[in-house]
Amino acid sequence: MKFDQFFTLRALEALEVFEGSSSKLTDHILETDGNDEFKQGFKTVCAPISQPLFDDLDAFCGLIGVSKRRFIELAICESLDRAKSLAAETGLFDELERQAQKQAAAKESRNADA
Repeated sequence: MKFDQFFTLRALEALEVFEGSSSKLTDHILETDGNDEFKQGFKTVCAPISQPLFDDLDAFCGLIGVSKRRFIELAICESLDRAKSLAAETGLFDELERQAQKQAAAKESRNADA
């Protein structure tokens, strides 16, 4: 193992102590009966996926020792961050704001005429 790999591994292991234990506790609580008040803060995201994709997910999560719930949660967060960034870069949010302003102005104009 090279120097950078070694210290990257150690840094990630240290982070796992904080993030991983919390994630494992969350998984445990969500999988056990009771704790309904805690569970109310969570929603289930279901989507049918192909068997090969599921098998790949299951195998990879087992390989790296992470729950499928945590992996999917991280993947969704990363995907949303990237999608929002791309939406901002393409001007989507600016266009949505312009459209909202146009609609507000049109509504205000109709109310003034009435």
